[in-house]
Amino acid sequence: MDLSNSNQKGTEKHICTAIRLAEKNIKHDYPILKYQNSIGTFFFVGATGIIFLCWMAYYVFIISNIIILSLLVIVITIAISILHELEHDLIHNLYFKRNPFVQNIMFSIIWILKLNANPWWRRKMHLNHHMHSGQTNDVEERLIGLGLPLGHHKLMVTMNPFGALLVSKKVSNDAPILNLKEMIFVSTPIFATVNILNVLFMLDLLSVTTDTTGWIKDTTGWITDFHILLFLPNFIRQSCLVFMSNSSHYYGDIPKLEVFYQNQILDHWSIYIFQLFCCNFGATHVMHHYIPNQPFYVRQLCYSSGVKEKMIEFGVRINDFASVSRANRYNLKDTNKSQIMQTIEFYMFAVACFTFGTIFYFAYNILVIIEVPLNLYYHFTKQ
Repeated sequence: MDLSNSNQKGTEKHICTAIRLAEKNIKHDYPILKYQNSIGTFFFVGATGIIFLCWMAYYVFIISNIIILSLLVIVITIAISILHELEHDLIHNLYFKRNPFVQNIMFSIIWILKLNANPWWRRKMHLNHHMHSGQTNDVEERLIGLGLPLGHHKLMVTMNPFGALLVSKKVSNDAPILNLKEMIFVSTPIFATVNILNVLFMLDLLSVTTDTTGWIKDTTGWITDFHILLFLPNFIRQSCLVFMSNSSHYYGDIPKLEVFYQNQILDHWSIYIFQLFCCNFGATHVMHHYIPNQPFYVRQLCYSSGVKEKMIEFGVRINDFASVSRANRYNLKDTNKSQIMQTIEFYMFAVACFTFGTIFYFAYNILVIIEVPLNLYYHFTKQ
């Protein structure tokens, strides 16, 4: 399929009209949606409040029951996924546009609770993503594995929150906007904290057999609590989000500035578990590329009010699982494997990510730490 002379601008206009019409009808039915700042504040306070309530419940009731503990982790993970959506909306100035002080407070708290990239740096990368989605200069998506063939690199990038360091040198060669020194230093506070605690956590695990006095366990038990109550929820959220984002975007063989080819709809029942922890990202993110200035909750409502069917009617792809096997290429024949085999590889990759990727997380973490000086050395020597 040659897309070089393709032009879907008319189709894109129809899809944008359908989304805007759905939004207009929803806001007519629910006038409260016009209070955007208040709704953003409600979600922010509610999500952070739920997280702190879960932490309090853990300590007050000294929860050790695995079922109750699992429910706490699930609730915290969903709350943090909402905070991620709020961060994304703030990147697009959808709340407190004229009050950067409030935005910065929200960014700061979300950054701490998400244990991930600096949100001010991410704002630059995300807006660049909208300008160059699916192209070599699409730094944000390429740093989380978009365009990588199936293999250990894609698995590591998917399963490690800082796995971007494993592919960043290659991305910086193709995308001048990526400054490796800037990427590392702006995220150092969270990166250093998480990795120091990860090392201490590994030592804590070893202390079970080596610490005969119990001193290490008594001194560092809070690190285990940190990993249960904040690290584990973020690990789940980030992995599910990256897996859905990798699977829903196209890369490499699509025309520039044509939204029609940038995404697909992923909403098959078999991936509901991943969608649960990333606010239904796979199903609805395609709409965000058409209408970027739409809050996440409005996008969800529009998707459920018939927009999905309209997009499919206009030719937007749905549940093209085989794209993962094609390294996210749009061209259906960009591999000599059958469609069935490509689809099987999607599920095999998912299983590999959430089994081997989880088991070997700390090994990947050591590789990520090693990559920090290597990235800095590469940055300064290629100047």
